[in-house]
Amino acid sequence: MKRIISKRTLREFWKIHADSEQLLKTWYETAKEANWNSPA
Repeated sequence: MKRIISKRTLREFWKIHADSEQLLKTWYETAKEANWNSPA
């Protein structure tokens, strides 16, 4: 399993799986704006 540590990791994935690009971009922006109080 790979950890998401940068947007670059996501870009590498969606280069292979182009259909996931827009969903991953949306997830990335949502996660970036989130206020994480715990890992759960």
